[in-house]
Amino acid sequence: MLPILPSDAGLRLDCVEMNDVLVTFSLSPLALAAACPDCGQETGYIHSRYTRTARDLPIQGRPVRLYLTVRRFFCRNADCLRRVFCEPIPQLLAKHAHSTTRLADAHRTIGLALGGEPGARLAGKQKRRLER
Repeated sequence: MLPILPSDAGLRLDCVEMNDVLVTFSLSPLALAAACPDCGQETGYIHSRYTRTARDLPIQGRPVRLYLTVRRFFCRNADCLRRVFCEPIPQLLAKHAHSTTRLADAHRTIGLALGGEPGARLAGKQKRRLER
């Protein structure tokens, strides 16, 4: 398994594209159903799909972009107030996040170790180095 994907993420690697400036991974979920976040009832009734984009730690000095095809499901519980929900991928991304938990942890570590301005300078230097 790729080091960017936790073994329990439940994702399939559909495509990898590499060029001189970027590495992209296209991923999709393996599960056939998802549990409603409000009532917990599992459902396999798909409402729609969309692509979620996220950044991850660089690989061989190149920025990494993840394109995840995630699904929206209908909640089939008549007593539940939520009618449609998106499947979560908590092992890889927090809700509404645009960066993987690994990248967020790296940024947090820099910020806590160096403080605001020095941390921003170090992160800026790393970004410029990756862009070369």
